[in-house]
Amino acid sequence: MIVHNRPIDESLPTIRSTKHFPRNCPSSYFIQLSRTWDKGNKHIRERILQEFVHRNQNKTAPQLERELGNGASLFLTRITAWLRLTYLLNINISLQLQAIAIFVSSASGTRFLAEFLEVGGVLTVLELLNLSQVKETDKSEALRLLINIANAGRKYKEFLCESYGVRAVADCLARSRSEATQDYCQNLLYQLGIGNPKFLMQVYKSLLSLLTSPASSPTARQISGQALRMLLPSIKTIHPSVIDATIGLLRNPHIQIQYEGYELLKELAKRNVLQDLVLVQLIQILKFVPSEELPDEKDDRHRKGGKAEGKTLQAVNQHSLMMAEEKPSDGLLAIYIQQAYAAKLLGALAASSHEIAEKTIKLQVVGGLLNLLANVVHPDSQKYAANTLIYLTQTFDVVSDALIVHMGKNFYDLLQEKPDTFYRELTWEQVKYLRKNTVKIQSDEPENGDPHENESGSSDEDE
Repeated sequence: MIVHNRPIDESLPTIRSTKHFPRNCPSSYFIQLSRTWDKGNKHIRERILQEFVHRNQNKTAPQLERELGNGASLFLTRITAWLRLTYLLNINISLQLQAIAIFVSSASGTRFLAEFLEVGGVLTVLELLNLSQVKETDKSEALRLLINIANAGRKYKEFLCESYGVRAVADCLARSRSEATQDYCQNLLYQLGIGNPKFLMQVYKSLLSLLTSPASSPTARQISGQALRMLLPSIKTIHPSVIDATIGLLRNPHIQIQYEGYELLKELAKRNVLQDLVLVQLIQILKFVPSEELPDEKDDRHRKGGKAEGKTLQAVNQHSLMMAEEKPSDGLLAIYIQQAYAAKLLGALAASSHEIAEKTIKLQVVGGLLNLLANVVHPDSQKYAANTLIYLTQTFDVVSDALIVHMGKNFYDLLQEKPDTFYRELTWEQVKYLRKNTVKIQSDEPENGDPHENESGSSDEDE
């Protein structure tokens, strides 16, 4: 008798076969499903999972139990076990995670979630986030699953954090180059921080470390900054050292990181405990004079045949163009950018609060702004310094009087007549004087020129 070895047909018919196992016998269906799963190879199991995911999206836990003949927990255990055995081999991880997510995210599916945690499923998912051989799409699916778990409640957030989830997600964000993966990382870190006071500071420190780390990609630092700003209202106490780290972001060459530093400082300045320190450091930045910024008078006279006095800023800009062709050092350009952001932020804070505006005047912001107006090689610095100075002169008479006394009536008239372009029409002598200005306004003068003199005076007496 000759036995013909027929090739095994690995194709799988519709698993929910109405011919052999109609819908009114789900228990028989699950038995057949289990046997097929246990004996099948990876292709058959993938077919089973594909059909399961297709048929059971958005089903509740009771519906899944009816579908699988009260064998839902057993099927979830099989999928989880296969994931733990094959995730290092990169065998269709996304499909397995999608099938698990159907159980974990199902309504009234707390039992499924608890079972998944008990068998170590979360540890497996967290581990694959930082494996180089795992695809970005698989990591995105893993993060979606973890977000579903975090959304289930506070105790599940704590479980993820206790399983070193914050570190794993932060490392994934720092290394990832996929926009989708980075967005999921940001969402998950925010979810782990909000409504989770036990681990809020851990999430905060991880995000701050990412934001200030030069090793992280610019996009990762931008995303971590956004998440950090969303978490700030939940944090009661912030150490002042965060101000130094945040101000350093203003010198970064990437504009998205500069923006995050700017917005983060605005949020920090809203806190009374940190407000004065933010203002002091920003004003100190305005007063810093780079040694290589402007040519001295002798060099200029030699270039123009000994006639430097009365030269307008248009002539100075000619020299600025020559300096631009030489490409100033990255360190010098970083200082210019930081000063421009400092002037812009001080103007925004002063416009937002009359009290903050008074504080900046007492801290001698006017002298710093005048110093920045002389930075002819960086127009943005001049523009933001001019805008802030004009606002202060329009709001406080004492600032206007100080400018007339120290800078002269011609300078003040030019400031008022051409607020948008006056810094381009300064003479060379005025530029040099601005750089060396020693304008100081006494601490009690802002109240004399304040339109709310009585209110501010009564508040001082109360203090």
